[in-house]
Amino acid sequence: MQNIYSTFAKTYFCCLFYLLITSASCFAQDEASARLEAMVQRGESKNAVNEALRIAKSLHEQRQDHNALTYYLKAVEIAEKSNDLALRAKAHEELGDAYYRLNDADKAIRNFNAAAQYYASVGAVQAQTFVINRIGYTEKNKKGNIDAAIAHFKRSLQIAQQNNIFASQLKSYELLASAYDEKKDSYNAQVYRKSYDQLKNTPNSDKIDKYESELQATKQQLEQIRASNETQKRELQYKIQNIEKEKNKLNIELTLQADSLERANYEAKMAEARAVAVAEEKKRTQTQLYFSLGGIVLLLVFSVFLFSLYRSRNIANKKLAEQHIQLKKQAEELERKGKELQKEKEKSERLLLNILPAKVAEELKENNYAAPRYYEMVTVLFTDFKGFTSIAEKMTPDQIVKELNMIFSEFDRICKEYRLEKIKTIGDAYMCAGGIPEPNTTNHIDAVNAAMEMQNYMRVLAEKRQAAGEHYFELRLGINTGPIVAGVVGESKFAYDIWGDTVNLASRMESGGEPGRVNISGNTYELVKDYFDCTYRGKINVKNKGDVDMYFVNYKKWW
Repeated sequence: MQNIYSTFAKTYFCCLFYLLITSASCFAQDEASARLEAMVQRGESKNAVNEALRIAKSLHEQRQDHNALTYYLKAVEIAEKSNDLALRAKAHEELGDAYYRLNDADKAIRNFNAAAQYYASVGAVQAQTFVINRIGYTEKNKKGNIDAAIAHFKRSLQIAQQNNIFASQLKSYELLASAYDEKKDSYNAQVYRKSYDQLKNTPNSDKIDKYESELQATKQQLEQIRASNETQKRELQYKIQNIEKEKNKLNIELTLQADSLERANYEAKMAEARAVAVAEEKKRTQTQLYFSLGGIVLLLVFSVFLFSLYRSRNIANKKLAEQHIQLKKQAEELERKGKELQKEKEKSERLLLNILPAKVAEELKENNYAAPRYYEMVTVLFTDFKGFTSIAEKMTPDQIVKELNMIFSEFDRICKEYRLEKIKTIGDAYMCAGGIPEPNTTNHIDAVNAAMEMQNYMRVLAEKRQAAGEHYFELRLGINTGPIVAGVVGESKFAYDIWGDTVNLASRMESGGEPGRVNISGNTYELVKDYFDCTYRGKINVKNKGDVDMYFVNYKKWW
């Protein structure tokens, strides 16, 4: 009996170990794909495409372009199954960029063409012209086909002229002039360069304003496909819990089987003993009657003894089983309480991470102290609402809080997307910074991209409020780049904050800016001028700083 039970137990635990190893391995290999498939099954195609593109971009930043290509292709696959044409356009455009970086010109052009068609279908004409220019740029730079490139540039220019798109016309003129220069056709190069200069230098402020509106509208269309990521379920833990339940169930079945085998063995022995007694009794003679009766008495006593022994053992086994079940219940209760404590711990850690950056929170938990840290290059961003007090006086307290919560929640999302760390809000002011707590070399570009998206969000919100006849806010925004010191202050209500002249000048950039514009310092301009088109405002006097160079950011350069 003991050997049988041992064999069952060994077989069971071998199967359990194999199942755990196999499940963990499969989960580790397919986690990312399963997460995307789960989003699609829940009808979250936009989130799935955004997640696939986020993974692909992360791999690209790690110089793993071939691995990134897998997720760009997955984004296109998911987008094509949805009815969102703008989402399809974005996915194909990103895939085209990936193939361009991998020097696969034909596949890049094929995906740019698909993106252009989808943009045309949803009326995103400016995005369509930019993608057509990308096709021409690929023909020229990757395939050396200047004539084909010129044809695409002209096609983009024609669409831009038909729709009066100022920005696209400027870009097409610039690309055509460059292409004719490479072709050694100085006459046509001069014609398009002259058209470019005339259009760019026109004193008509309406065209410039229209250009700004076109650019922001296009960016809004391109950014509509982005969405917040959702927290993924712990599928492996769920599987392990199911396996543990099966283990407990099998333990009970094995115990019952062992009891049944013991009872059957005892009954067989008793039957054999009775058969022997009957056979012996038949062989006895009358002269052995007393001896036979004595034997029967002894047999009955022995039977009673065996029955008592069996009954005692059975009772002992039942008590052991009850104790086993009780211990099992206690173990389950301890496990349940342990899980509850773990959940509370995770909840506390999430609350701490909402207040402090992850690295700073970890240092604070380990040492009860977070040392201040000096950063050589950080980009600080300030925002403020023009005329907030006068507008707020016309609103109820609930309306003010609801409006600020909606706007700052969107700013939080934008900061997370561009790897900026939210520092704090003071009234209607919002402060964040790039390059902390983990230093990086792109924080100036990330901050300007985030600033342009914030202004675009406020512009769209203002249009909706105006159309509804409601009050709306206009946003001033300033950026500066330089060294700072960051750390945690306070004990009972501690906060992560930054200090330094860089922070003060960033605040002056905000107060010295204009509503709806991105105002940057000369420090930031020197770092981003190759990535963004900017307008020099001259030296402007600011409080306690004297005359300071300021620039307005106009639009992002495509390459």
